[in-house]
Amino acid sequence: MQAKLGLSLTPRTVGPEQRREPRFEVLINIPGRAASHPVRLANISDNGCLVYCSGPLIEGVVYTIQFYVAPHLGQVRVDARVVHSTSLTDDAETICVAGVEFVGGNAEQRAAIDRLIAASAS
Repeated sequence: MQAKLGLSLTPRTVGPEQRREPRFEVLINIPGRAASHPVRLANISDNGCLVYCSGPLIEGVVYTIQFYVAPHLGQVRVDARVVHSTSLTDDAETICVAGVEFVGGNAEQRAAIDRLIAASAS
């Protein structure tokens, strides 16, 4: 399977909820880890993202998620609270899909989010 490069320029609404910022679908593979489980970034905005995870992520819990992005950007760590999590039973690799909100609005966190968004668009 060949990875598509780029970022969809059209915001895609996920479910009926209202968002402060549009989320954009990530078209390249950006893997990471949260709570010792592999994750994959699915979409992202300035305020949060959607991840596919091989283990459960519990609603309300704040996790440090470490993403592995382009070599020149290195690893990106963000703190994020799980807003919603849905368990899947028919996919061997994905145990849950979780929507998370970035927390900890310090300069270091903001810089990490900006690097992650930049990597998603490259």
